[in-house]
Amino acid sequence: ILVVAFIVSACIYGVFRDRTYGYGFGFHEPYYPMNLLKAVNSGAIKGQVFNHMRFGGPMIWFAPKAKVFIDGRLEAYDEAFWREKYDEVCFGKDWRKIFGEYGVTAALVSYGYGNEGRERIVYELARNPDWALVGWAKQVLLFARRSSEQRGLIVDREIHGMKPLNYNLDYIDREKARLILYDADKMKIRGEEFTLTHMMSGRAQMVLGRYSDAVNAYETALKEKDAPAMVKRDLAFCYLRIGKTLKAEDLLKTLPEDAGNCAMRGEISEGKGDFATACEWFMKAIAQDQKNAQFRSDLGRNLAVRGNIRGAIEQFNKATRMAPRVMRR
Repeated sequence: ILVVAFIVSACIYGVFRDRTYGYGFGFHEPYYPMNLLKAVNSGAIKGQVFNHMRFGGPMIWFAPKAKVFIDGRLEAYDEAFWREKYDEVCFGKDWRKIFGEYGVTAALVSYGYGNEGRERIVYELARNPDWALVGWAKQVLLFARRSSEQRGLIVDREIHGMKPLNYNLDYIDREKARLILYDADKMKIRGEEFTLTHMMSGRAQMVLGRYSDAVNAYETALKEKDAPAMVKRDLAFCYLRIGKTLKAEDLLKTLPEDAGNCAMRGEISEGKGDFATACEWFMKAIAQDQKNAQFRSDLGRNLAVRGNIRGAIEQFNKATRMAPRVMRR
């Protein structure tokens, strides 16, 4: 009876502990990034792979063509190797020297996961033009050193526009948006999409003015439980642009009343003809972002409709001084 009770309890715990974790004997993504392990095992990497320790075991099983740098068998590596090689690569400044010593031409590393996510090597490789990002799974990155031997791998898999370590998507302009959508198409073909890639695709489509496509990407991202609030904010903006005002309003009500939220609530009120409420929302937005010329222009427009011409002119003048090349009286 005790054995049966234990098994039932374990099953219940396994199901409800994390619904994204399939209960059973398989490997859990993103903890074990199977798609990236397949890339590591493809034979396209010409040299040693540096890997964070937790990927060593899965590499032994699923990427036998690659030579493991380290794995979880602590007794198999002496203290000097841990301190002078592995830790130095992860936290020190001599990673290039050690990579050269071992002939490392690729790196399978994690970010945003416990202590490993704060390791220097992740950011060093992301910033280094000699290394290409060729794989991205949730909390896992695969880099390859640029060389003639690995040119095929890089041409086939390099991620050009997406920046996994940059959660502020304001860096996305029209040029980067096109690169991101190119990345997204390749990742979709390989079955490597997840929340952040959908989110970046949504922002890219939004920047290009393709609001219906942006809605599709953001709605997909929103199905994931780890989708950030920014997804809802951007989705609300896109709903407004395609005329789905009620959906936009429902989403905005679930979010903090930051400047962008207040401005969109003002736009919704203006669309309903409630210019007094619109003015209140735009004033709330300005209180949080006093240098935003668009907010002041929007407030001025609604003040003018309400007959407050002096107040409207004041806001238009301020907007014009802030952005003379953009704003028009």
